Amino acid sequence: MHTDQLERYLPRLLDELADEQTPDYYDDLFWQTARTSQRSAWTLRERWFPMLEIARQPVVAQPPWRAVGLLLLLVGALAAGLVLAGTRQKLPPLVGPAANGLVAFSRDGDILTFDPRTSVTSVVVSGAAVDSDPVWSQDGTQLLFRRQAPDMRGVDFVMIARANGSGVKQLTPEPMSGLASYTLSPDGRAAAIIADVKGTPALFVSDSDGRTIQRLEIGSFPFGTSFDPTGSRILFVGAQGMDGSYSGLYVINVDGTDLTTLIQPAMYAPMEGFARWSPDGSQIAYGRWEPNQNRLQSRVHVMAADGTNDRMVGHLEGVWYEALRGWSPDGRRISIERSTAPIDSPGLAWEPVIVALDGVTPDLTVGFQTKDSWRDEWSPDGTAIQVQPRDLDGNALQQLLWDTTTGSSRSAPWAADSYPTWQRVAP
Repeated sequence: MHTDQLERYLPRLLDELADEQTPDYYDDLFWQTARTSQRSAWTLRERWFPMLEIARQPVVAQPPWRAVGLLLLLVGALAAGLVLAGTRQKLPPLVGPAANGLVAFSRDGDILTFDPRTSVTSVVVSGAAVDSDPVWSQDGTQLLFRRQAPDMRGVDFVMIARANGSGVKQLTPEPMSGLASYTLSPDGRAAAIIADVKGTPALFVSDSDGRTIQRLEIGSFPFGTSFDPTGSRILFVGAQGMDGSYSGLYVINVDGTDLTTLIQPAMYAPMEGFARWSPDGSQIAYGRWEPNQNRLQSRVHVMAADGTNDRMVGHLEGVWYEALRGWSPDGRRISIERSTAPIDSPGLAWEPVIVALDGVTPDLTVGFQTKDSWRDEWSPDGTAIQVQPRDLDGNALQQLLWDTTTGSSRSAPWAADSYPTWQRVAP
């Protein structure tokens, strides 16, 4: 019913709403505006230009400057990253052969490097301090060396620096007497140090930042150290006597835990020299005196890293003395020293020999003999052995290079009086 009434009155209501109406205040508003003057044309900025000309100008979209700027920043950052990556030194592999880089050595209290490719010698660490015996890190980016304590002979700090000699830091908070050896772990995070404590050798581990140093409790006198490829374990010869007598072979974690015996000490069968992990960490080589009827004989052994599969290698029948020197970078050969003269002959001499572990390739005897000792290190590419021989008084002689293919020996093209050490670089 209400709907019918709405339909009936709706047309009339719409007509009434559509009628034009004048508001009551129209007359007052008209007389007020009539008395107000019009705004001057010059105050309108749009009137300064011909509107027709403005209308004729084409409409051009504004470029997205913010997006363009962001894109340019991203492109610049990418280019800078590529340049940095291209200039950053490529590191060598931590295991296996690498390319030969710089030779580091000490002379007149300074640390120097020699570039075999250019024959350029550079002083990298100099000054009033007496520095000596640099040793390269496995990745070729750092140098470990000793620094003589002021006015104290035979007492040294262990120092570390970048390859170019910058960033020199002290790893040992106090100078150490009887500093026998030091080496960096393959990952460059720790250094193993053998030095005297109250006149007896002790094993220390320092971090490469020089913040902490710890003496490891090993229950023996350490002789020589070797890190495994992971840098987490240290291999060493441990003796009960200062002369190396009654000694065995041990491995320990760098934090001093899990001391493990690989070879038990035995009467009349001490370890000879040091032991070394193979480059890939799968094997261990060592030397040992072995009773043979009424006299001792020194032999070289290779075994698996867990102590199994122990076997004698590089033995020449009738020879009484053979001792380990080092591994080739590819782990297929070892260098040993051998004496073919009878043990009771006067003026004993030793000669270096390169032994292949395949059991087929003949031994290679290097054309060099000495009545005293020498230090040596394989070149990173395995083609040569760098040698520091010494005379009977222990004085360093001119360094040598032994060819590992021909066995020839020649003088090195640099003059040094320190440990042999050769930088590993990327191929």
